[in-house]
Amino acid sequence: MGKQRKYLDRGRRIRLEGRPMDPDWMALLGAGRNAVLEGRADEAPFLSDVMWEGVSGFPRFPRAAAFDHPLIREWLHVDERAATAYLRQQWGMVRAPEDATEALSMMDSASCLIAGLGSHRLTADRFALPDPAEGGTWVAGPCRDCQRALLWFFPDDGSLPRVWQFYDHEAEYAGADTR
Repeated sequence: MGKQRKYLDRGRRIRLEGRPMDPDWMALLGAGRNAVLEGRADEAPFLSDVMWEGVSGFPRFPRAAAFDHPLIREWLHVDERAATAYLRQQWGMVRAPEDATEALSMMDSASCLIAGLGSHRLTADRFALPDPAEGGTWVAGPCRDCQRALLWFFPDDGSLPRVWQFYDHEAEYAGADTR
């Protein structure tokens, strides 16, 4: 997790220090749920801006590589085969890139809501936490269409779910921040 991974292509590197390759969905679910229940989620456009506030005894997890689009663009340029294989694994089998051109196009596409698709859709791989006290189920995972990392709350009464986005996928990683 803390290692520097080098890709020896004209001396360039992909900087992965401090960020995990794979998302820890259960950690994200817990931290995102706490931010929502404590009212912090209403203060910020992305859960990553507020979800670790006041959390102690629980490690902070920076944004996973799959949701760091500037990093992935650089990685695709340096090592297309490894980067696309990683994205196929992380983004799932519903919609996965075959090459760098397709991956770049997918990253450049708008989120489902902005693109007018109506709503985000869950992938088959999802991490759920039933919460009888809250009257519903919390779910964390990627959208199957736009690959955004999302937190959902599905009420037991069948009403529409609420959705929060974990990260600004296009923001540059700033080392010490939680993105």
